Amino acid sequence: MSIELSIAYVEFGGNTGDGRYFYGFSPDTFFASGKSVELEFKLGSWVGPEFEIVDIVATDDHAIADSKVRSDSRSATVTDQIDPQRRELINVSVVVRDS
Repeated sequence: MSIELSIAYVEFGGNTGDGRYFYGFSPDTFFASGKSVELEFKLGSWVGPEFEIVDIVATDDHAIADSKVRSDSRSATVTDQIDPQRRELINVSVVVRDS
């Protein structure tokens, strides 16, 4: 599954970085069920080259595995390891650096 990340510098009113950046995901919420799913987080084509993905972290270390940032720093993949027999809410954060 592919998830696109938009991020932009703003003077004020953003939703992260003391209001200096605005970000959003598409889709912003999704449901995984059944077998393990590989998730690809990628920066949108309109996101400037100054933004780089540096890591992916989750609220539950056992929920994701094989986190890999690609060499171009524009995308990263993880595999969800959620037990299909139980329902669980996991928050995933994509760590981005503005060079």
